Amino acid sequence: MKIEKISVYGAGSWGTALALQLARNDIDVLLWDINTKHVEVINHARENHYYLAGIPFPDNVNCSSELSDMLNHADYQLILWVLN
Repeated sequence: MKIEKISVYGAGSWGTALALQLARNDIDVLLWDINTKHVEVINHARENHYYLAGIPFPDNVNCSSELSDMLNHADYQLILWVLN
């Protein structure tokens, strides 16, 4: 079974790198961050300049701060949680 869509929770360095790698494998990725301003910047710049500057997002990676978007996007949900 081919995976077509995945939601990745956590737009830090790990989540962003994972989203980019999944996208390179022709998977549609929705990346989540709780910070709406960060999401706006990512979607506008088409890169996560805070964590992975200079690496552009392909068309199949987008970002959202809405949990409902994430749950409705894909059959597979990947949650990355790092505690400081």
